Amino acid sequence: MIPALSYADVELFLNQESFQTQNGFAKGLPSTANTVGFVLFDQNFDREPVADVVRNLDMLNQHSDTSIHFFLCGISKFGRSEGSAKKVGVLDNTPLFHNASAALSFAREFERRIPGWNYNLGFDLILIDVKSDDEYRTLDFDKPISFRVEELIRIEVIERPTELFGKLIKFARDGEFESAARLRNHLREVFGLNWFKGLVVTLFPKAVGKLARAEAVLRGGYAQAE
Repeated sequence: MIPALSYADVELFLNQESFQTQNGFAKGLPSTANTVGFVLFDQNFDREPVADVVRNLDMLNQHSDTSIHFFLCGISKFGRSEGSAKKVGVLDNTPLFHNASAALSFAREFERRIPGWNYNLGFDLILIDVKSDDEYRTLDFDKPISFRVEELIRIEVIERPTELFGKLIKFARDGEFESAARLRNHLREVFGLNWFKGLVVTLFPKAVGKLARAEAVLRGGYAQAE
């Protein structure tokens, strides 16, 4: 789990095997990382879906290790000097702060780069591939995968966000998640155009009976655009 106050920080992290943080030297992204996740939520930290992740930041950080990296959008370790920043939780014994304007800058960037995606001030998890050009790595917005976390909870595909994170981490660790684009292409071959249904079945086989509701809820979002 990587605190990312600004979108500019992301490219810095993508291109360093290690990087300097407020409290010293930290592990960066390995050069083999093909996909990264972005965690975006509002400042209602007491709301259960958000609280579930906030309470488990250290567990998720340790569990994901280098299998897959998640950026915490608009989150930093710098403190209240950022004006509107609010304390959100603790990671590695260091307080984290959520800055509303910084988080929304990620949302605006994603709205600009991901056709059909928009932020509704909820809890979103977005998987985006990493591409390399002359050894410089950037994000590839060609085929991202977006999860409206609270909607998946509402239609009972998952019970809590950490369940989704755990499934994605296991998927990556087992080598079944080489990239978001290849995963989407594989699911499209197996399930046809509605690859998102295939993703739900792959991650949560017991949710097969809820696919009709999943389609109805997610229609119009980027995950159902194809």
